[in-house]
Amino acid sequence: MIQKEFYENHSDYDFIWFCTDCACPNFAKAFERLQQAKEKGISCILTNPFSGADSSKKEDKIVASASLELFGKHIEKLIALGGVIVSKDMAKQLSCCSFEQCNPAFWQFSALARVWAKQPLSVMICNEYLFYYNDRPPYFCATDFKTGILEFWTNEWCRTLKELPPAYTQLRKAWFKIDDSPYSPLQLMNLIYWRADGTYNMQIYRRIERNLSVVTRKSLKRMKLIALLPASLCRLCIRYQQKKPVRIIMEIYRICFTRSEM
Repeated sequence: MIQKEFYENHSDYDFIWFCTDCACPNFAKAFERLQQAKEKGISCILTNPFSGADSSKKEDKIVASASLELFGKHIEKLIALGGVIVSKDMAKQLSCCSFEQCNPAFWQFSALARVWAKQPLSVMICNEYLFYYNDRPPYFCATDFKTGILEFWTNEWCRTLKELPPAYTQLRKAWFKIDDSPYSPLQLMNLIYWRADGTYNMQIYRRIERNLSVVTRKSLKRMKLIALLPASLCRLCIRYQQKKPVRIIMEIYRICFTRSEM
C-alpha cells in the first residue's frame, strides 16, 4: 500500500512508478510518455508489459474519461507491479486507501479500483514496451520463501474481487478467471517450478480446488496431475527444458493443459 508518509516524502515527483524486482524498465521510452502525460494532465499510464512483438507499430491511446469497463480490459496491467505509472495527484488519492479497504495481497489493483470508481480518469494506454520481465518467472520469485504462493494467490484473488466497491458488482463476474494473463501463476511452467520445490502438491490442490474452479478455465484434472508428478521429474523438466525431447513433451502437454474441461 502507499502510506501517507511515503507520498509526503515523494510529493515533489510528478509521477510514481511502482515496480517489482523482476521488472526491467526502459527509462528512455518511459520518459517520452511522462513528458506527454504531464503536458496533457494524464492521471494514469498503462505501460503494457504484455504487448505483442509488433506493438511498436501501433500508436498510444489516450482516453480522457476512462470507464470502469476499460478498467476491466486491462486487469493484468493493473495487477502487475510495473504495469501502472500514476500522477502525484492520483498517488495522493491512493495513499488515502487504508489496509481495511484494500487487500494487501493485491494492493495496487485494489486501491486503483477504488480511486477509478470515484471519478473518471484520464488514461494513457501504451502500445509499446516500457518494461519487460526478466527471464525468471515473476511468481517463481516468491517460492524462495516457501510460502505456498499458488494457494495464497488463488484464495486472495477471489477475496479481492468480492471486496471491490458496489460499482463493480456486475463487471467483476467476468474478472475472476485470470489464467489467460502472462502474469497468472496458473501458467504451466509456474506449476512445474512449484511442484519441483514442494510449494505445490496434492494437499495444496485439495485445499484450493474449489477456488481454482472459479479463477481458471484450465482443466482441473490436468492441474491435479501436475500435483501428483514426482518433484524429481519436475526438476529434470526444468533443468533440461531447452532440450528438444523435453520441449516436445512440454508443448504436447501445454496444448492439452490449455483446453477447458467440457
